[in-house]
Amino acid sequence: MDIVESILGSVPLFSHCTLAEIERLRGQGRIVHLPRGQKLDVRALSTLNVVIKGLFEIDALGQNDVMYLSPGSCFGETPFTAYKHRGSVKALADSELCVFEIDEMFRFFLASFKAMRGYLKTLARLGFELSEAGQRHAGTTARVLTVYGKSEGLGTSIFASCLGAACAGRGRTIILDMSYRGTSVFDYFEQRITGAISQKSNSGSPASEIIGERVVEVDGRLSLINIAFGAKVRVNPDILSPMLFVLSREYEFIIIDLTDEDPELRDRVFSLTDSVCAMLSRVRDREAMFNMFDAALTEGQRVVYVVNRHGGKEQGPFEGGLYFEELAVKKGESSVNAIRDFASSKNAADLLGIIASSRSALVCQSATLEAAACAGALRALSAAGKDLGAVYSSSYSYIVSLLFLASRDPEEFDALMERFLPGEKLESFLDIAFPENHVFGAGKIRRFMKEVLGDRRVEFFKCVPIALLTEKSRSSSRLFSCGDARDLAAASFCMHPLFQSVEIAGSEYHSGMPFRKARPEDLFRSDLGDIISIRVRNRHGLELPGQRAIRLYRNYLSVLYGWESEARLNELAGRTISIELPDREYEPLKIMKLSEETVNKLLIAKRI
Repeated sequence: MDIVESILGSVPLFSHCTLAEIERLRGQGRIVHLPRGQKLDVRALSTLNVVIKGLFEIDALGQNDVMYLSPGSCFGETPFTAYKHRGSVKALADSELCVFEIDEMFRFFLASFKAMRGYLKTLARLGFELSEAGQRHAGTTARVLTVYGKSEGLGTSIFASCLGAACAGRGRTIILDMSYRGTSVFDYFEQRITGAISQKSNSGSPASEIIGERVVEVDGRLSLINIAFGAKVRVNPDILSPMLFVLSREYEFIIIDLTDEDPELRDRVFSLTDSVCAMLSRVRDREAMFNMFDAALTEGQRVVYVVNRHGGKEQGPFEGGLYFEELAVKKGESSVNAIRDFASSKNAADLLGIIASSRSALVCQSATLEAAACAGALRALSAAGKDLGAVYSSSYSYIVSLLFLASRDPEEFDALMERFLPGEKLESFLDIAFPENHVFGAGKIRRFMKEVLGDRRVEFFKCVPIALLTEKSRSSSRLFSCGDARDLAAASFCMHPLFQSVEIAGSEYHSGMPFRKARPEDLFRSDLGDIISIRVRNRHGLELPGQRAIRLYRNYLSVLYGWESEARLNELAGRTISIELPDREYEPLKIMKLSEETVNKLLIAKRI
């Protein structure tokens, strides 16, 4: 990452973007050099300008209200908003700008549906008034739900049809048929199927025309569109993001019927979806999908395993999924009536409660010793009945949140915290290794997490514990919302380069501390709505008591406290819980109690 990409990634408008998106954004901008003293009339500019180097003075209101812009600041026209700077800008030193034409920005968001969603949420957090175009896209909470079958005969199309009919009761819904053969959703709704879309769209107008020509209305709230069924050529995955960009203006639920015939198309769909309903014949069949989901789902997507009972072969509840009673349609009867009956049934209501309901999230500050404060906050929020769809964090805070969600009751959670948080316990996980590639191994922490968490996977949890981890070889981060809980917890404990990284999904991962930390804006790309953020403050940093702790470990933790690479932590959260730790000495039980009392006071005052 060069200096321009680094600065673009730090701009609040783009901080939710992935590294690949920042690189693409960088390619669409042009660098302009301005000598000291040069002026620009902002009114004459139809560009968004990001300061890369130097210092600018801007007459913000065209009067005497002067602001100074340093690297990372923006001025000019902000896409999807009614806001544009007025007045003039003057370079106070030799400076550089990265200049984006507004049309180029629209093309960028057209090719990056999730970047567009995150951008619009950021604008709302920053208080911008949206333009007419922005209101068209922000007016709907479009949620992308994928029904996926690894093999034929699993009932993906009939389940997608039933899910679509059920969702239509809550908002406008469209089903995209991305299966190549078998029975189409068009057949189940008794509609004439249109030709498949198999060409690439490069701009908004062609995408709109393609969609308009091929959308088939079942009724006023449910539509169908054929993407791949019957196609003689493979569908170009590049058309998907522009299509979602356009469809998100009109529909609240976008359902994708997907098979495994085209791995490239499948993986692109996975990258753009919010939730995956994985169809199964038997509960044990889900094990064959674990490795694929662990590698492919990198942005916090939710996985729900759906067993098609085929007349009741499977019995008994199972974690992380639900049963689907396939519709029994007799020969000569209409499948449409059966689907509509299902949509109004209790089974459909239960299904929507799991898959299509709005979800909130809690972001716990990435921390080591301060993670004890997150434990107290979680206790208080749980006791108050706060219903969360996800808890997102990294480092020790992730372990605390994972153990909280894995606990059956508060007493069990307290017992686990006493086994993990005290300083002497943390020291016991330091598996000293020969210092060639790392100083501490991951063996002891993995054994502890295996003992506590067993073979549970994080996607089985009702409230999903999402982990932010960094890949060792490329130093790129990703969000894990599926995988073995014990491995994600162990990797969250391991700080590079002191600790050995943990192998997950064919790569090695570590906590990413201190260079990468969990932020609320990381979730803006998802369908998660309300976001509460926990921020822990301590002026001096916590110190492990006594002399037992290994000095190298103690010193490394001290360095982390002084690292301020992300000063904007949590500033974009909808609501932030700030917990002040007055003492320097690390006493986890005392910290837990203090944070629990702080959150309870905020709850009583209705500030959460």
